[in-house]
Amino acid sequence: GRGHNYLKRVFIDRHLEANEHAEDIAFVQAFGWDNAEWPAAWLESKGMTKDDYYSKLTDAERKAVFLAHSDYGHNLDGYKGKMRLAYLEGDWLAFAGQFFDIWDRDEVTSEIPKLEAWWPRWISIDWGYEHNAAVYWHCQAKNITITYRELVGQHIAPTELGETVAKMSEGEDIDAVYLSPDAFELSRRKWQGKDMIEYYPEGAHPLVRGEAVNTATTYGYDSVTMMQETKTTVCQVVKA
Repeated sequence: GRGHNYLKRVFIDRHLEANEHAEDIAFVQAFGWDNAEWPAAWLESKGMTKDDYYSKLTDAERKAVFLAHSDYGHNLDGYKGKMRLAYLEGDWLAFAGQFFDIWDRDEVTSEIPKLEAWWPRWISIDWGYEHNAAVYWHCQAKNITITYRELVGQHIAPTELGETVAKMSEGEDIDAVYLSPDAFELSRRKWQGKDMIEYYPEGAHPLVRGEAVNTATTYGYDSVTMMQETKTTVCQVVKA
């Protein structure tokens, strides 16, 4: 998605690319203490209105109130180092807890060389259903690791994904397959209504079985690390 680096490039650095027009873009810097809603309870306790907050307090005083008398301000005040600079002070140059925008196809990709049969090969898989499943084929040529094939897709059932990977690997000697931990959760839950209890020895099945969480949760990002957060969501629970 459009993250920190995109926003910084467009709104802060104003380095526009094709089909991005300056007249369509505006940026207004705002800080936590610019919103009187955060310390609203404190303002009420002091007999102050939100208009008072903006008209009678200086910027420094509003910041002090925000930090001392709002939960959000208190949380941000607890951050350290670059995280504090980024989230509290709005410093767009402070990188912390996120992926860096270093991908450049022209710099990091090249034509795939002839792959020798004796080079070690392996597959890495990041399981996903609502978010993409990503599969990569790698081989080791002395001190160089070559990623030579990619498969990315959404809403691919585990069996179908496995069959596709196997078909795409025909004729190759694959030494190992590495999967993300959540992939192994599927075997002890239900998948699309099919109970996996038949694959467990008698008396060894888990007490709780159900769909993998990735099939039901919404997209999202952790507000602190700006990394993908798909294990939490807002939902309505009803009696079965």
